[in-house]
Order: sequence, then C-alpha cells, then structure tokens
Amino acid sequence: MPRSPHSLRGLSLALPLLLGPLLLGTVALANELNKPLPTFRAKDEAGAERALSAYRGQVVVIVAWSSRGPSSAAYTARLKALAKQYAPKAGRKAKVVILGLASNHFETRAGIKSAKDKIKLPFPILLDPGGAIARKIKTFSTPTALVIDREGILRYRGAIDDDPRGKKRTRKRYLHKAILAVLAGRTPSPNKTKVTGFRIRFK
Repeated sequence: MPRSPHSLRGLSLALPLLLGPLLLGTVALANELNKPLPTFRAKDEAGAERALSAYRGQVVVIVAWSSRGPSSAAYTARLKALAKQYAPKAGRKAKVVILGLASNHFETRAGIKSAKDKIKLPFPILLDPGGAIARKIKTFSTPTALVIDREGILRYRGAIDDDPRGKKRTRKRYLHKAILAVLAGRTPSPNKTKVTGFRIRFK
C-alpha cells in the first residue's frame, strides 16, 4: 500500500534525527586524524608500566587485540612479520614501536600472557580490561590499527589490510603503507579505512 504524502514527509523529517548521532560519530572520528592522540599509560602482560609519551620521537603503532578473538588470531603471522621488519638493530633505538591493546572486559594478565606466549607475539600487549584507554582513543573493534607520528599526532586509523580472512594472494597493505608514509614525513593515503573484525566487549 503506497504511503501518504504526510507519512513520507514525516519520514523525511525523522531521518536526520535518526542518522544524526551516526553521522556525528563518523565526523568525530575523522576529525581526530592529524591531531594529537590522547596520552595514556598502562601495564603490559609482563607487569611493566608503559606510557605513550615515553615513545615521543618514534613512530608508534597501536593494534587493538584480543586473546580470544578470531580476527586477532587471523593476523598473528602478519603482525609477527611486521614486528620483525621494524625490530631495532643492535644498539639502536627502534624507529617503529608496536603495542597491542587488549580492551575486552574478560581479558586478564594471565590470559593475555598465556595467549601471547603460545603464539610468540614479539611485542607488548597493554592491559585495558575496563576499556578506559580504548574509549579515550575511540577504538571500538579488533583489530583496529593506529599510527602515531614522532610528535604524537594520529596519522592513520583503520584496517591492517584488506584481507581479514587471510585468503587473498595480493593485499592492500594499509598499515604497512601508512607506516612508510609517516616515517617519510608524509600523510598516509588512505589515512582512514574500514575495519572488519569484532566489536570490543566493554562491560
């Protein structure tokens, strides 16, 4: 049955109200690019306290990670390869620092350490079981990646690549390209991509 002109007019008036919060959220995330990322500190799975500000002068990559998430597991080999590529040479400070961030409410230090040791992940995982850091840096799904430049400015937010299932022969390596761009002092293109993964489960 066709809608009356009055009902269509009402729908057109309601749409902006319904979509407004979604659109505002998208704009807010986009506007945070090329601005300082809020600083934070947290303990890693080994109990060492790490502060984002301590890495000023280095490019920092933050990857939202889960000890149980299939999306994180699918990227294990690729994250290990990335960490190996940017591992510091003997006696030199690393140009790129990679940090995992575990923000699901069920994460525990023991669980994270066990999962990390099992897959031999070669970078620290920061504990954020209450999700305070994830909310602060507006990261809501795994495995979202962020690239922060030497001055603490957020330059990239999004997917590691375009192959979340690990089945493609060739991939668009978004994170890799973003790191190279930031190291060269350029703006990544693209600097924001869609993440296919799992919503972080805050309590």
